This record gives sequence, structure tokens and C-alpha cells, in this order.
Amino acid sequence: MKSYLPIFALIILVIFISGCSYVPSIPFLKKEKETTTGTGLRLYFGSNAPPSDKILVGKGSEFIVAVRADNWGKEITGAELSLWDNIPGDTLETSQSLSDFDGRIEGALVLPERGFERRTPSLNQLLRSVKVQYQPEEIAEAAQLNVFAELSFTYDAVFQGRLCVKREDELDVSCSNTETIPTSALSKDALHAPVTIDKIEKTATPIDEDTFFVDLKVTIKNQGGGEVSGTSSTGEEKAHYLNLNNFLTIPGVGDISCTPSTVALVQNTAVVDCVIPNLEADKTSNVYPLNINYVFPYRMRIKAGPIPIQKIE
Repeated sequence: MKSYLPIFALIILVIFISGCSYVPSIPFLKKEKETTTGTGLRLYFGSNAPPSDKILVGKGSEFIVAVRADNWGKEITGAELSLWDNIPGDTLETSQSLSDFDGRIEGALVLPERGFERRTPSLNQLLRSVKVQYQPEEIAEAAQLNVFAELSFTYDAVFQGRLCVKREDELDVSCSNTETIPTSALSKDALHAPVTIDKIEKTATPIDEDTFFVDLKVTIKNQGGGEVSGTSSTGEEKAHYLNLNNFLTIPGVGDISCTPSTVALVQNTAVVDCVIPNLEADKTSNVYPLNINYVFPYRMRIKAGPIPIQKIE
């Protein structure tokens, strides 16, 4: 029994020390912080669906096309999946083409577990699995197959943050009137949305003792791997355009102007300038709730191929 006393004493000592400071050399006492990485939605074909080496055609041979997704963002409903194939030189008059399958997805691309500090992404969701069979007489010799999948959906981005201003005589206020608000300072959905807020550059200039002129330069970033399909300022349907009606609001503050109201994402980024000409500082608090909201259509496309086609006689 006495031989165990030094071990027990050592464990008690280590626990006491770890309560005061972090001890990286004791791995069994280290508690890893759970984090979730990944952004937006990832679309991909299933394993060997379609086959990557060759497609066999003839004698009843068929193959499977399966499309899967990892959803790191919020729940998505009303998504539509389009499938189509391309074989140069084919006719496919009696074969069923991939484009013949209904595009609606049953159910939603969900995020099953949601929490304030941690979220578990919905990974490897099967969106569609179909069997495909070609007739050999409709396939040209030495032909190759290309398979395409496109997922379209509407995303409602809703983020919350805080806006802080500081009077000159307030020494106990931690914020600065000139600072950059990062994505991590916004609500959790901002980290995982396909199109998110990359940063907000804030400049608050005092007009008088209790009033500020606030300029917010908001950088928007497409991090989802797909493209926005919005409407341009002339009403033309155009890729990469984002409509920003009622983009930024603060409860109780009505005089906020954001320009432009429609932005083009150039190299996946755009900057919106929001101005609050007369922000009256609250007598009891310097912090204001900041709400950002925009809805956008989004689409992602993937391709498998070219895949050699081998006829079976």
C-alpha cells in the first residue's frame, strides 16, 4: 500500500498545479477544445458512383451515380439537384439520360445538432442515387462519359454582432472608435455560411459629446465554393450579384444607409459601405446590437470525368 502513496501524492499535486495554470506536458489532463471547421456546403460524388476507371456498356451492365453533401451551415430547404451526362458522339434515344431524373430533393439538408458553443455538421448526406444503363448501339467507339451535378438553393444569412462607441472621457470602455470586427465576433452562422461577412471596418467619429458619425465598411466573402446567382442593378439575371435590401440594422436606429444595394462579387469579395450619420450614444451603455441579413440564391456544380466507356459484346 505504501508503494502507491507517492503516486497518489503526485496526482494530487498535478491536479492542484493544473488548477492554477495549464500544464501541456501532462497529456491525460489536457482537455481539447472542440472546434468545427469547414464552410458552407460541400458537394461531391459518392465512392465509385460513378466509377472513375471505366463504364461498362452492354449485356445489362449498369452503374450508379450518387451525389452526397457535407453541410457546415444552417438547415437548407427547397434545394434542387440537377444531374446530366455528356458523351460526345452519342444518341441516347432509348437509354435513360441522367437529366431525366426529377431534380427535387426530398427533405432538407439538415444540421442535426446545434449549440451555442459547438455545432456538429451534417456530413455525407445522400442527396440522390440513381442507376444508369446505356445501350451499346447508341454509344460511339472510344467514347468517354462526363457526369455533372448542380445543386441550387436559397440561403437566408442572419448574423448578429455588437457595435461599440466610446466617448473621449470614458477610460473604462474597452472598445476603440477605430477597429476591425472579424467574422469570429459575429454569431456562429457567420463562420459557416457559403457567403459571409469577412470583416467590418468601423470608424466612429464624435460629432458632440453624445453623438457619433459611424462608418462601417463591410467586406462580404464567398467561401462556399459555388456562385451567387442574383439580379444586377438593371434587373438582369446575372451570376455573382448579391442583393442587399435591409442589409444592416440596429434596433431603434432608423437612419442607416448602405451602398450599393446590389454588389458584384469580384474574385469572390465585395465591399459595402454603411453609414450612420447620427448615432446617439446611450447614457447607460456603449454597445448596440448589430443585425445583418441577406438572402441569396446559390448554386454549386461538380463534374466526374472524362471516364472511358468500354462496350461488352
